[in-house]
Amino acid sequence: MTGGTAKAGSTVTTKQQKADSDFSDVSELVAKEHLDGATATTKDDGSVEVVVPKEADTATFSYVPEGQTQEKTVTISKGQDGTWTAPADSDLVIKKDDATGNVTVTVPADKVADGSTVTGRVDSATKLSPEVEAKAKAPQPSEFSDRVLDNGDEVITLPQNADSVTINYPVSDANVKTVTISKGQDGTWSGPADSDLVIKKDDATGAVTVTVPADKISGNRTITASAKAGTGAGESTQRDFTQTVPEHQAPTISEVTVAAGATPDAAALNAAIIAPKKVKAEATEALKAVAAGTSATIPVTITYQDGSTEPAEVTVYSKQSTPSKVTAVQKDNGDVSLSLPSDGESVSISYRAEGVDKTLKLSKAGGNWSVTEGDRTVLAGDQVVLSYKGLDRTQVISTSATAGSDKYLSEAASQDYTVPEHRVTITTLVKPFEQNVTDKDLLDAVNADHKKSAKLKDGTSYPTTDGFHDIDLTVTYEDGSMENVSVKYKVTDTAKADIDTKAAEKKTAIEKTPNLTPEEINAAKRQVDEALAEAKRKVGEATDQAGINRAKQEGLSSIDLVLDQALVQSFGRTNGRRSRRTPPRRSRRSVGFVGNSQTGTTPSAVDKSELRTLVEDLERRLKELEGLSPEAQSILREAQAALANDSLTAQELAKLLAKVRQALNSIQAGTSADKSPSTSNSNKEAESAKEPTNATDVPLYGVFGAAALSLLGALLFAVARKKNSQLDKLLRELDQLLVELEASDKDKKGLGKAKKLAKKARTFVDSQQKDPQKEAELISEIKTTLSQLREGV
Repeated sequence: MTGGTAKAGSTVTTKQQKADSDFSDVSELVAKEHLDGATATTKDDGSVEVVVPKEADTATFSYVPEGQTQEKTVTISKGQDGTWTAPADSDLVIKKDDATGNVTVTVPADKVADGSTVTGRVDSATKLSPEVEAKAKAPQPSEFSDRVLDNGDEVITLPQNADSVTINYPVSDANVKTVTISKGQDGTWSGPADSDLVIKKDDATGAVTVTVPADKISGNRTITASAKAGTGAGESTQRDFTQTVPEHQAPTISEVTVAAGATPDAAALNAAIIAPKKVKAEATEALKAVAAGTSATIPVTITYQDGSTEPAEVTVYSKQSTPSKVTAVQKDNGDVSLSLPSDGESVSISYRAEGVDKTLKLSKAGGNWSVTEGDRTVLAGDQVVLSYKGLDRTQVISTSATAGSDKYLSEAASQDYTVPEHRVTITTLVKPFEQNVTDKDLLDAVNADHKKSAKLKDGTSYPTTDGFHDIDLTVTYEDGSMENVSVKYKVTDTAKADIDTKAAEKKTAIEKTPNLTPEEINAAKRQVDEALAEAKRKVGEATDQAGINRAKQEGLSSIDLVLDQALVQSFGRTNGRRSRRTPPRRSRRSVGFVGNSQTGTTPSAVDKSELRTLVEDLERRLKELEGLSPEAQSILREAQAALANDSLTAQELAKLLAKVRQALNSIQAGTSADKSPSTSNSNKEAESAKEPTNATDVPLYGVFGAAALSLLGALLFAVARKKNSQLDKLLRELDQLLVELEASDKDKKGLGKAKKLAKKARTFVDSQQKDPQKEAELISEIKTTLSQLREGV
């Protein structure tokens, strides 16, 4: 009967009859109105809720209890006070909403079988609701939890009430891998074999975790998961999970190098790995020796503070075996021969040569050594030869040899060598000009251990000029090594011959000097002989070329001084007589210069044509010279004025000669430029000194003028090259004062000591010695002597 057929509140009677039976008993029902508001709802926790409207007086529920198969029906009713009650064993939960008056009846999840249908029907005295129903589902799984381990792994704790879980993790920027794991009837979780996931159950707590390894997470590093419980109609609501995993900081792993054939130790492997929160790093297998010159990869496990681990690998390099050391041998000639090791591949040699620290680096390829840095000329095969002449004396040569390279570089085989002193002394060879020198002479001139022979170096010859020379000899030693040495070679006789010639010329000039008595001539000649003997003695005793030049020049200067003094003495007498009388005019030649034809009886009548020629020559030389000092210009002008002065006195001439003489003493001995004008002018001086027919009446302007120009010509060459020092100036003052005193009628006592001091100072200046102390002493002595001589005047 459909709704609305019977009037609400009326009684409906029914009876049934079959074809072959009588009617059944009458059944009566009261027709009721439709009661709205009853609902049935499945909750996420697996329970079912039925809402009973406030108009209802009773409610009937049917469900299958958890673990049973038979349906159970429970009726609850509302009392007079509006309170709903249910049977004690009904397991139903009744809750009234005081605001609406509705009642919610809950069938707990654990009291109803998952997937079963829960039905409910409510009624009142006049109304009846239709039957409502809802399916009972499994409870929604609980929340996921997770943590990131120190090793970077993502650990997800599964909901305990879940029956299946699906996990999605990125394996690249574009790909995501999906893995579903499920719980079996025995409660064990499992997943596909290729899932890379690690499932682990904690027996103590029953919690199940799924680990996603750090090295399997890539891309955006976001992991999602979902969990469900139950199956089919009773499947629970899905539980979702999302987590972005931070990128793991990979450990820093260093390489380990061990000695040739050595076994790496655990401490070295542990130290090779640096990682945040690392506790230790250990090899996963027993450590073994690594063959020399090879490498091995050692698997290790890194353990972190939270107990997590991470696999890693450490590469171990074994060095090449240490090669032999460089060996050193010193040859007889002092050279150091260094033998490179046959089992080495690189060699470094440090030494000091020519005042500079040097490094020689060599490497071997294909069995052959080559220089990669430094002097390539010292390598000969597998030998390095360092010349003794270039090495700093008694120094240490440091060597280092290695084998292998880069990570396989061996330990260095180092060795230092102290170079013994190689002593060679030289004896000066003294041979007269053009006398033959034997091989024995050469060998005897070299004093060295293990010498065998000596010969003149190829391409050289013996010197032929007088004095000391350096000649190069090639010395061969017993071990076949050779050495070039420089030997002093002294050629004698020539220097002495020059002094002999000079002495003879001066003696001739002295003999022809007018106004000298025979005793004075003989005394002057004896002084020449004494100066000659002293000069030859010093030439013979000289030990070097500078000494020969110095001795020769001193001798020539001493001989010149004898003649100058004689000339001054002669001139003083002549000028003195001329001042007392006027000589008669004679028809005879003047002795001013050899070759003069002019005659005259007074100084103004002297023929000065050749003198003018010499002056013109000097002027020409002056123009050719560069850098001539103003002092030289002044001396030249003074000399020119003296030649033009017919009334020149003996005192004035003596002063001029003193100036020229002190300049000549400063000439550096030994230069050909200085010798040439000196020799030429010396000859002219000798010629000018020739005696005319009557010496007592002949003026001597030409004689002394020529002497002055002779000395002045040499002066011009010297002044252009040499600066005046304080010592030079004082020496010139002393020379000038000595000449003046010689020409005067003052007492000559004490001049001898002053002359020796002047000679000593000239020797020092001519030698160009660099001895400030000695120079200071000479300056002091000359100042004292000048003061004493001037006080006497």
